[in-house]
Amino acid sequence: TDHTSFSLILPVIKQEPVLTNTSEQVLKRKAGRPERQTPIQITEVPKNGSVTLSTDQLRSLKYRRSRDLNNEASKRCRKNRKEKLNKKEQECEELAEKNRELAEQVLAKITEVEAWKVRCRAVGYSC
Repeated sequence: TDHTSFSLILPVIKQEPVLTNTSEQVLKRKAGRPERQTPIQITEVPKNGSVTLSTDQLRSLKYRRSRDLNNEASKRCRKNRKEKLNKKEQECEELAEKNRELAEQVLAKITEVEAWKVRCRAVGYSC
């Protein structure tokens, strides 16, 4: 690959609909850098003896390759971390909803017990 020339890839910016107070949809850009549309090219280091390169050029290619690989690994790591966080937030919301439902059930049972106590006292039993 030729590292002296750069090609500019203009990304397609994803826009998400946003509801406003007037219930009309407005397109809003996602925060941060737009996602790359083409896969990144990992620098290839030629095999020993296949191409004559100086030690500096070879070291430079090896460094570039390691940076490319690390950038991809970092991207995967951030994506996985974000997915885990979203999953935990979803689980938290589900558990909070279940907690609300159970709290309502407990309240209903407490009022039912109180009603039975009143009935028992009405017929002469002490509860």
